Order: sequence, then C-alpha cells, then structure tokens
Amino acid sequence: MLKNKLFYFGICALCLLMFGADVFLILRYKDWSGTMPQLLAYSFGLILAEVITLFSVLKYKQLVNPYSLFSVFIYIYGYSFLKLSAKQNDYTDRFTLICLLSVVFFLLGCIIIDHLKPISISNILPKLGKRFALLTSHVLVVISTLVFFIEIKQLGYLPILNLGNLDVYSELNSNNVTPLHNFIILCALLPTIYYIHFKREVIKLPLVLFITIWCGFILVNYLSRQVIILALLSLVSAVTYYNQISIAKTLMYLCVFFITFVALGSLRSSSNIEEDANTFLKAYGEIDKPTNIAETYLSLYGAVNFSTGSSIIEGARRDDYSAMGRYTFRPIIASLPFNKNAIYPVQYSSYDLLGTYLTDPYLDFGWFGVLVVNFLYGAFSMNTYKKYINKVNDYAILEWTLVAFCILMAAFTNYVNTFFVFFLFIISRITLK
Repeated sequence: MLKNKLFYFGICALCLLMFGADVFLILRYKDWSGTMPQLLAYSFGLILAEVITLFSVLKYKQLVNPYSLFSVFIYIYGYSFLKLSAKQNDYTDRFTLICLLSVVFFLLGCIIIDHLKPISISNILPKLGKRFALLTSHVLVVISTLVFFIEIKQLGYLPILNLGNLDVYSELNSNNVTPLHNFIILCALLPTIYYIHFKREVIKLPLVLFITIWCGFILVNYLSRQVIILALLSLVSAVTYYNQISIAKTLMYLCVFFITFVALGSLRSSSNIEEDANTFLKAYGEIDKPTNIAETYLSLYGAVNFSTGSSIIEGARRDDYSAMGRYTFRPIIASLPFNKNAIYPVQYSSYDLLGTYLTDPYLDFGWFGVLVVNFLYGAFSMNTYKKYINKVNDYAILEWTLVAFCILMAAFTNYVNTFFVFFLFIISRITLK
C-alpha cells in the first residue's frame, strides 16, 4: 500500500514539474515575439508529446519505446511552428494535414499491433552455429578495418589527428567513397554483436571491450553524430535486454547521447567551447533569437527540416511529380545498376535535403501513402518492440535498435528506406540468426 502511494505521489510530482516547465517554455517563447497561433501549435505538440510519453513509460516501464520515441517527432513538429530561423517558412494547409494524418496513423498502427501477438518472419537462411556465427563476425571486423584503411589512405590523413587544422568534416564528405563504406557504418553495431556473442558464452569480455574500442576509434574518425548515436543506442538496447535498467539510468544514457551530439558538433566546427559552437550554429541556421545549444539544435536539425519537407512537397505538386513507390522501395532499387540521380532527383529527395520522413510516403502514393505507409511504419515499429521486450530472440536487439534509430531521426531525415539500414538488417540477421 505504501509503495503504491509513493508511486502515485511520484507521478503527481512529475506532472507538476512538467507543468511548471511547460509554462516556463511557453512564456520564454512568448517573449521572443511568438504569435498566439505559433504558441498554440507549439503547446499542442508539447503537451501531446508529454502525455504520450508518460502513458507509454507507465505502460512498458521503459523510457525508450515506439510511443516515446515518436513523441520526439511530435514535439519537434510543434516546435517547428516557432519561427526561430530565417530558413523556416509557413506551412500550407496540405502539409499541415499530411503531418497530422501521419501522426494519427503511425500511432494507430502502434495501438492495433500492441493488442496482438508479435509476428515473426521465418529466416530463409540456415541458422549458423555459435562458432560459425562468431567467425562471420570476425570476417566483418576484418572487412570493416580494411575499408577504413583504404578510405584513410585515400583521404591522406587520420581525421582525429587533424582537428582544428583542416576543414576535416567537409573533406570527409567530399572524399570519394564506395558502397563498401557501409562496412564502416556496420562498426556501430559490431560491439553489440560481440556483446551478444559474449552473452551466448562464446567469447570472453576482453574481446568485447577490444572490439568496442576499435570500432569506436573508427567511428570517431568519421565525425558522424548519427552513426555514433546508432552505436550508443545499440549498446543501451543490448544492456537493457539482458539487465533490468531503471528509468533514471536510461535518462542518464540519453544525456550521454546529447552530450555526444554536442561534442561532435564542436569537433566538426573545430571548436571545443559550447558557446562558440552555439554561436557558429546560430549563424549557420540564421537564428537571431537567444537560443541555448539545445534549442539551436532543435531548430537547425528539426524545425528547419519541416520547412524543407513542405517545400519538397509543394515543389513536387507544382512540377506534377509522382515517385510511384520508388522511395519506399529505395533499398532494393539502390542495389541495382541504375543511374540513381536520374531515378531520385535531388530536388525531391528528403534524405539528401533533410526534409523529415514525411515526404516520401506522400510522393510515392499520395494521400494513400500518408495513411497506409505511416500505419505500416507504426505497426512494424510496435511489432519489433514487442519481440524485443518479450525476448523472442537476441536478434531482436539489433532489429529494435535500427527501428528505434529510424523513429528517433524521423524529424531529421528518412532513414527508413535507406540502403545502409537495409544492409545492417541483412548483416545482423545473417550473423545472429
């Protein structure tokens, strides 16, 4: 009885704290000349995200779940109505409706699958023995290492040793890499794969630590915050799968995510001071409001992207452009010997232009895509998560990691139908099934 009273007292205290924070934020943005429609839209996104997150955490006893992750997207959508950057523009009624229907049908897909048993697809590939699976993992480490050496030789220097002296990040982006670069991204999951081998009692812990340090070294040299976050997310998912992790510790991990994001941003701009990084990013994002580093990131890597998505959709309508499913099936098409630039014009590419995940379903199938594709996204996300929390098999760790990553980055760009995510799914399934 006392335990229940303490639990409800904690919930009430949390709600009061959230209410106070909400009032503070709304008044803060009102002082920045936020109009009433902007503040109402922001408040709607803020409160809806909080309610969904609180409901999901109470239901699953885990902070990271499909609802809470998608709440990040909902919050940033509400935040995008605050005109903090000169790069933002007003949304058309069409784009606003696309956003709202996408949210509704994603959540609807989650809700319906949440009431069903997890659906598993049989692996058409023969299941590898533990030793052979470990050997396959060793081969992947060797390939990733060779690709790393090839790309570093092509670049001409080790990026981590040249920070502050060269425009390293720009040169990394302009460095002519091949599809083999996907093995570099695979380094984000290799430590988790070895951790699973350790839990299967195939290897000892020192080997896991060595692989983790080596893969971390490779990833840090590429300064990709998204891939680093994928690596951290996979490790947290693995630890949570095998151990009971409190919500407080999960919050600590999320703080590590954010600190990592900011730290890599400082390295990329050759700065090690938060104020300098914030000033640089505000100038780049054309933000003239007194935002802190978190608000700057939310604007530059979230709110602005919704404006980009709106522009992509309006441009496609003006040009009478229809993708006819080519974005949904991009992982398959991208693996074929076609001219990708002809198939995927840059002006309509949400992945290249960072236009959130919203645009592709609409460009592919119109309003049908907005409803059905988002429903399928939500259904697949919840089904994957249920396999993870029900511990159907340890492969679910990596499957859920990739799905969680795509949801978390939904307000940034569309990773759902990228080849590298498809590649990681296949490699993970071969290695661990």
